[in-house]
Amino acid sequence: MNKSEYSEYLENQHWKGIRAIKLRSMPWIGPTVRCERCGLFVFHQFVNVHHKHYKTLWHERNKDLEVLCEQCHATTHGTDVSAIRFSHRTRSAPRQNRFRNYEDAFADYGGSHQ
Repeated sequence: MNKSEYSEYLENQHWKGIRAIKLRSMPWIGPTVRCERCGLFVFHQFVNVHHKHYKTLWHERNKDLEVLCEQCHATTHGTDVSAIRFSHRTRSAPRQNRFRNYEDAFADYGGSHQ
């Protein structure tokens, strides 16, 4: 598959559905989702669902994919991280970016999510 075909694939409804399933499987706090590499919660508009490999293209499973912030995704592909306009930390939820999971978030406010 060449770059043009891959770009078309990323616009395909099949991929958009697989991407949505992967994102729904991730920990969320409000409009932020957790990067699987650095662990920060990042606004969902600034994450990439990354293929760990291309062997299962069109038949991806969650374990074949990774949710990555823009900085981690750029690093994975060897892209110059300085080319990213803003740090993913800037776009992380300002108060919530230190939480690693829902339990930490609720414990900080003295509550429980259950």
